[in-house]
Amino acid sequence: MLKFNDIHYLHPRRELWNGRDDGPNDLRFHQTIELVDLRESFPKNGIVLLGFCCDAGVKRNYGRQGASEGPESFRRTLGKLPSTGRLIDAGDIICLGEELEKSQDAFSAAIGGLPKEVVSLGIGGGHEIAWAHYRGLKERHSETIGIINIDAHFDLRPTIGDNQGTSGTSFNQIAVNYSFDYTVIGIQKTGNTQGLFDKASRLDARIVTAEEIHLGGIDNAIEAIDEALARNEKIYLSVCLDVFASPYAPGVSAPQPLGLLPWQVIPLLKRICASGKVVGIDIAELNPHYDRDGITAGLAASLGVYIVEELGTR
Repeated sequence: MLKFNDIHYLHPRRELWNGRDDGPNDLRFHQTIELVDLRESFPKNGIVLLGFCCDAGVKRNYGRQGASEGPESFRRTLGKLPSTGRLIDAGDIICLGEELEKSQDAFSAAIGGLPKEVVSLGIGGGHEIAWAHYRGLKERHSETIGIINIDAHFDLRPTIGDNQGTSGTSFNQIAVNYSFDYTVIGIQKTGNTQGLFDKASRLDARIVTAEEIHLGGIDNAIEAIDEALARNEKIYLSVCLDVFASPYAPGVSAPQPLGLLPWQVIPLLKRICASGKVVGIDIAELNPHYDRDGITAGLAASLGVYIVEELGTR
């Protein structure tokens, strides 16, 4: 079992949560957010936000760096939006220099230390958050945890060098180490080699491409989600913001001109979160360095609004 090490931990900061005050009947997230310092106590229940401030995996994957500042951008934007439920901010795990694996261990330990009743909401950071998040979930859930990844990429690449991960290896690392039930929605044919499609097939992944959704609607995606929900008692949901078309998500590590539209994805998120089976969610690849007018941060925060609402009313 991984032990939580606060060397990589940054406590939650109240100054990141601010916005307009419209009175006691019109509350925004900056007014309802709860802050918990994991060095002092772990929340007993609720939706717990934990940031993953890391670019090392993106750097290793030759992507655009800057996503380490994603968690702060997410908080500053979400704080201004109308509150849809109870959310607890537990701070951030920070990657120090090139210490990707140590920061992933710290994130896994923090997630693994939470009670089973908690739903963890991870905010990246690169998609290397997925390997860290899933390991943490497995620390407290013995059942197979089905994965639904809404992403332009499979992220099934092999590790590099001396078994080092990148932002593109997380789901391969999970497949190597755990029972693997993988559904991936929004895949781009131009963003994945044929070898990755073949590997996904060998792993019995359920694939719904962005092209299918654009040309035929979201019915295939809903069918794939319902099958995953039926097969699994627990679900880990991962959303990579590069699944969205670049006009809606310019601030990501790998922008997608042919990506999905927000209202093709939001109904899927709502359906998954309303199932009562979600134990962990993350939103990855928010990169403020390349954001334009806060568009990507606004999209990520809007997803957060719907996630909190659905999880709170399930």
